[in-house]
Amino acid sequence: MKLIELFNNASLAALCPLFRLSHHIGFIRPELAHTLTSNAPDLFEHKNGTLIIGSEELSSETLTEELINLHTQLADKKILPELAPEIVDVTPVDENVVLFKLNRNLLFPLGIKSRGGHLILKYENGDFLVARRSSKVMLFKECYDVPVGGILPSNISVEDHIYTEAQEEAGLSPEDLIEISPRYSIVGARQVIGQKITNDDYEPAFPFETDGGTDFGEAFYWIATIKNGVEPCPKDGEVKKFLRFSPDTLIDTLKHEPKKWKINSGIMFLHALSHTNEDSLVIDEATQSHLKHLEA
Repeated sequence: MKLIELFNNASLAALCPLFRLSHHIGFIRPELAHTLTSNAPDLFEHKNGTLIIGSEELSSETLTEELINLHTQLADKKILPELAPEIVDVTPVDENVVLFKLNRNLLFPLGIKSRGGHLILKYENGDFLVARRSSKVMLFKECYDVPVGGILPSNISVEDHIYTEAQEEAGLSPEDLIEISPRYSIVGARQVIGQKITNDDYEPAFPFETDGGTDFGEAFYWIATIKNGVEPCPKDGEVKKFLRFSPDTLIDTLKHEPKKWKINSGIMFLHALSHTNEDSLVIDEATQSHLKHLEA
């Protein structure tokens, strides 16, 4: 229940809605909304508590280009994070139409819904593969994570994305995946803030002005069975190593060590376990009900 609470704890009423024309696309801190309108008054308009991005005359291609230029300028000033290699599609909160594109590292500061594809890997004997994150990542250092997956780049289907991620992140080919479940999806919005170390010492979540932003995302995932002899190997810098957990060990750490988990990954594992047919994996009715509400 603690993981579920952390996954869906955003205080949206305290944030400024972000619109593109008549489409609601995100939630942004009022302080950052003011910063953006001050630095780019031709691109952002703060009106009646709402931040509007781009005029009607601005094409989606031009808006995408101007946002990348602004992002570069504000990253140099340490107001926004550095640009990532990937560009992502921006869709309304409740629709799937693509309005424009932006760098993936602006999703969190602008509270725009991200879409991600993931694989939960399960061995033939029932054990699960769990990733242990590196100490060098910005968030959730050394926490447990889903072994394969990430934010969906522009112009790539989520199905193609998971196979690419399996190869690039774990060295797995499609032939290593002998059975794949139906697609599941969950949606959550959480507030990401720093932590208070002492009464006078506060450690921000990020080394730029977006501390206190909203992580608003839709996660698609599949449960894939891999052969017992297959040994995935971490291929990127985010994962330190892969671990093999029995179902009972997995449930025990999800229930009793929620702080050891990357939050959305813990929820995906818990959600996946709720769909198993193994009698030993009993998840109480209250948790089942809350997980149901997270389904997209």
